[in-house]
Amino acid sequence: MEQNITGKAPPRFPITEPDQQAGGWVNADGFVRYLFARDAKFNSLTFKPENFSARIREISEMFDTTNPDLSPFLARGGKLILKGNGADYQRSLMQEVSYYKSVVAKMGQARADSFIRFYVTPGVNHGGEGVMSNGEPVPSDVDLLGALDSWSETGQAPGTLRQVTQERDAPFKVMASRPMCLYPLYPRYMGEGDPKAAESFTCVPQ
Repeated sequence: MEQNITGKAPPRFPITEPDQQAGGWVNADGFVRYLFARDAKFNSLTFKPENFSARIREISEMFDTTNPDLSPFLARGGKLILKGNGADYQRSLMQEVSYYKSVVAKMGQARADSFIRFYVTPGVNHGGEGVMSNGEPVPSDVDLLGALDSWSETGQAPGTLRQVTQERDAPFKVMASRPMCLYPLYPRYMGEGDPKAAESFTCVPQ
């Protein structure tokens, strides 16, 4: 939390020791200098939004992609997989939830289901990591690109996916697995079976 929110030292410019600064400040510094000011030497501590209002509006057109009408995307055969992390402390999961709900409200559930899949991984942070009560990592590795490719090429929409914790070196042995449920469902242990096996969980309403 300290690394991302407060840092070990107050914000400084220039940033000479990134590990001492809050992750939010490091990200904001680069965003301000390279996207708003377009000047690598600009002191981000002096940034005033009113001095860059036109550029902020221009960048917002590119970054604030909140239009719920994805009809043109759908018309071109687009497929979309959204994923949120339930314990993200850098930004709220409700951003993804609100956007997904706005698309459904605009286009209808049936149309949304034809090209969107939305998943949430409980218990993992912004970087996709988390620990269970026993200190072991929450299974969070998943091949979303493979699921998207398969959907685009075969037309078979993905359902419940499988998240794993695996060794980082070959042969990449799977240490634990858990289902990745379609929103608004979440994985619940069924009370018996190996708690490290996805087969011991079921997807249920929150």
